[in-house]
Amino acid sequence: MKTPSVADFIQEETGQFQNELTADLGPQRAQALGLVGGGVLEAIALKVLVPIVVAFVKDVAVDAYKEWKTSKGLHAALGPIGSEPAVAKITPDKKALAAAMEESLKAEGIPAGVAERIIPTTIERIERKLKENKD
Repeated sequence: MKTPSVADFIQEETGQFQNELTADLGPQRAQALGLVGGGVLEAIALKVLVPIVVAFVKDVAVDAYKEWKTSKGLHAALGPIGSEPAVAKITPDKKALAAAMEESLKAEGIPAGVAERIIPTTIERIERKLKENKD
């Protein structure tokens, strides 16, 4: 099986992250937070997934990806990294990465408890999958 590109890997993970976030929040809470429709949930997923995946694949500043507000902007920000194989090459500071991504979710209105539950498991899942991929 061919190793997916970083962009394809992120796209594959987006649906899973959205489902986990919605399940953790519950449908009514997600609705109350304005997270349904209009690609809002996808943009939030990408805002978290892009920095996490990139942190394992390339030695670049995660901060460069934290400020984007739209999925189109995040895909554009990937630039040439998006076509690279989705293979773990870097061991980032996972505590710092988790803290940054939890803050990113909180800034989007996601409750702290939800952010603190979903981010560590997302980082672990992505790290495991990227390590399974072969360059």
